Formats: sequence, structure tokens, C-alpha cells
Amino acid sequence: MFKLIRTLHIYVSMFGLAALLFFAVTGITLNHPDWFARSEPIRRQVTGTIDPAALKEPDKLAVVEALRSDLHITGAVGTFEVTDDECFIDFKRPGGAATVVINRQTGQAQATIDSYGPVAVINDLHMGRDAGGPWKLFIDISALLMVFVSITGMLLLFKLPKRQRLGFILGGTGLAACVVVYLFFAP
Repeated sequence: MFKLIRTLHIYVSMFGLAALLFFAVTGITLNHPDWFARSEPIRRQVTGTIDPAALKEPDKLAVVEALRSDLHITGAVGTFEVTDDECFIDFKRPGGAATVVINRQTGQAQATIDSYGPVAVINDLHMGRDAGGPWKLFIDISALLMVFVSITGMLLLFKLPKRQRLGFILGGTGLAACVVVYLFFAP
């Protein structure tokens, strides 16, 4: 049984090592935004034209795909609002966003594209913000792998009697530190 646990612990931990490193680094960048994050976005204004015929009874998919193709806008569509005169479309992606206003009569599109830089991208990925379902699934799988590696690591201590005491003392100390810092130092 312990041989299987050790084998699983070794290979699952190696598989999840890159994810653990990613979430550890982004934990630091999130905890210290003043060290890494850009407070003001890099803002670009882009203009283009959408076929006004596509805007009469807006085919939302066709309009969005035209914006992606012609104006090089990326991200998931957040909102798509249509008034008598204009269409308003918001795009969201990790580390940035875009807002597009289209005149329905002329097809003139004005886009404002904001980017907060690579640190904002990895921070948003850490939290799953605007990253889509597959990335959120990746976060869940990574978390489950870390739980599995932690549990199998503790189980392996039972097979190492010389290191068992120190291992459980260090594990208990880590748990106690979490509780003490939360109870006495967190607001």
C-alpha cells in the first residue's frame, strides 16, 4: 500500500509542480500589487467599419467576429447592448478589456482597448478572472492535485518512523501558524 502511495505521491507531485510554482509566484504578485502591478492601463484607440447591413437587426456573432478580425480585439464578450443608434460591446480577458461603440447607421466602430500588462494577466489567471471554463477546470484540477500530494505526503510519514515525529511537529506548527496569524493578526 505504501509503495503505491509513494509512487503516486512522486509522480502526481511532479505533474503538478509547474502549477504549484505558477500559483506560488502569482500568490506573491497578488499579495504585493504595488511591487508588480501597473496602476494605469496601456490604452489604445482603434477604429474600423462594420457592414451597416449587419447592424440593422444585429447578428451578434457576425459583429463580434468582424471586430475580432478587423480590429484585433480579443477576449470573451461581456455585454452586447443595442440601442436605436448604437451597439455597445464589452470584451473581457485576463489582464485587459475592450469597449466598442458602433454607429448602426454608418458602421463606424470605435474601440478602446486596455491592457494592464503581463503581471495582470497571470494574476487574473491565478483567480480565474475572465479566463473561461477550461482554465477554471485547470485551477480545480491543480487544487485537487495539491490536496492529493499533501495527503499522500502525510501518509508517507507513517512509513518513516525516524522522521515521523519531526514531520508531524512541522506539519502541526504550520497549521498552528495559519490559525494564529488569522486569529490575532487578520483584520
